[in-house]
Amino acid sequence: MAQQNLLNKPLVSLAIPLTIGFWSAVIITFFNVTSSFLMILSWSLNPITPWHEIEAYASTFDFFQIASMVPGFLVVIPFLPMMAAIHYSSPPERRILSMLGIAFAGISVAMLGFQYYSQFTVVRYNLTSGEHQALGFFVLGNPHAFFWPLEVLGYGFMSLSTLFAGFVFSTSVLQRWIRGLFVTNGVIGIAGILAYPLGISTMAFLSGLALWTLVFPASTVLLAINFKRKMKPGVETVQTNTGDA
Repeated sequence: MAQQNLLNKPLVSLAIPLTIGFWSAVIITFFNVTSSFLMILSWSLNPITPWHEIEAYASTFDFFQIASMVPGFLVVIPFLPMMAAIHYSSPPERRILSMLGIAFAGISVAMLGFQYYSQFTVVRYNLTSGEHQALGFFVLGNPHAFFWPLEVLGYGFMSLSTLFAGFVFSTSVLQRWIRGLFVTNGVIGIAGILAYPLGISTMAFLSGLALWTLVFPASTVLLAINFKRKMKPGVETVQTNTGDA
């Protein structure tokens, strides 16, 4: 009887979630690598210096200092579709974990999307036009600006998203690698949230950032491969609709 009920349940095609997941992971990987490259290049040409009020910062500001935020914005936007694709292609009994991943992803996308968009629009416009008197608490050059807790929390929630979603992967060596990298990314983000209020040193912050720039794109590369393998002919691309999306 149980088998009969299972057979009577409608099947849902995974073609759309797999396609969205694959291209989202590819886009995230590309723009993440681009953003990291621009960030490293920018910090090499414009090293982090002690904060000397907004006037000094504005006098030396140029767009290249925040150029990495443009591809950074394009990393954030497809993150939510990627997590939704993970959710709809995950085993029904583990969808509570992928749903938590979507919830934290939504918070992250809202915070980081606003953060980056405001930086290369409103903040840049005012810095370059001389209307910078009220910007001291919003520029990345100020270590005590609102920019930094938004950054830490935004990526912290993104890391919590991957932490929960990571546990839906377990059926193959590839999926276990994805799980390991997702969980590692989650630990890095949680460490950042806890460490920031303690006033960690710049070197410790940069070390954590360097580790993230390796772990996160590695996980999205493997995730894209995982989605692509599931899209191949002969691989099951339908699953039972259990009623919980």
